[in-house]
Amino acid sequence: MLCDKKIIENVKMPLVSIIMPTYNRKNIIKRAIDSCSRQSYENIEIVVCDDHSTDGTEEYIQELRKEETRIVYCKTPPGHKGANAARNEGIRIAKGKYICFLDSDDEILENGIIDRVELFEQNPKAGMVYGNAVCQKGNKRNPWIYRKVPATFREARKDMLKELSLCIQSTIMVRTQVFAKIGLLNEEQKGWTDDGLVVAVGLRYPVLHSGKFIAIIHKSEECMTGNKWNLYQGLCVMLARYKKEIISEVSIWRYFLWKIRLLSEFCYAKETTSKSRLQQNVWKKLHQGLRWFWRKYFINGFE
Repeated sequence: MLCDKKIIENVKMPLVSIIMPTYNRKNIIKRAIDSCSRQSYENIEIVVCDDHSTDGTEEYIQELRKEETRIVYCKTPPGHKGANAARNEGIRIAKGKYICFLDSDDEILENGIIDRVELFEQNPKAGMVYGNAVCQKGNKRNPWIYRKVPATFREARKDMLKELSLCIQSTIMVRTQVFAKIGLLNEEQKGWTDDGLVVAVGLRYPVLHSGKFIAIIHKSEECMTGNKWNLYQGLCVMLARYKKEIISEVSIWRYFLWKIRLLSEFCYAKETTSKSRLQQNVWKKLHQGLRWFWRKYFINGFE
């Protein structure tokens, strides 16, 4: 096991809201909900935010609520769609002192909540606590060990602008009051959504690494990262939003490197969507050449 169960006695237990966006995941969402139910930390609400599912998810969740009374069900408002729209609705109705996120095809490890709550309670100025993850694809598991940000806030802010990425969303816990400062999530951003939240918080508040494994990430062909255009669009949003800060607080050279990486993402998306083998090979060569150039400058050198 990646973590040992803790016995929690006489510990201050503020409410934690677990926000779970979902769309047509009736066949697998129970695994995610069960992982919440098994938490060693009991004072939680499981906010399932349904993005207009058509597979009977609502009826299924209502049945699950008969056994797991901590489930709260909501839908994205009319005219809103996408994972961030669902998360935003969950943020609006969440009652917890802390909010964490869990995709409906992932799992929280048994001590995933308490490990982050303890760190928050010891550090009242922290805006976000995150941890490591296990990536599972088929029968294979690989640990994802995320870096720690620098200890001083100034250097941590520079690090955020330099890398624009840190960890995956299912390992993030945020102090709820933070959203009054940073606003809700960008519903137009389809890729880099994890990092959109991380950077927004990290530029304003101290961010802490728990040093623990928090979640199991289940990779499949249906996941968002399978759509390379979403990744390209998401990076476009990030660079447009933070261009001024990257240039002024890091360097214009760093912004140039990000533009090269963006071009690489464009070529990768074209490679995966081109119809002819010749076009695929051309875009692949361009992508690989650009990636070879930029990846040595980034800590997270992957797409």
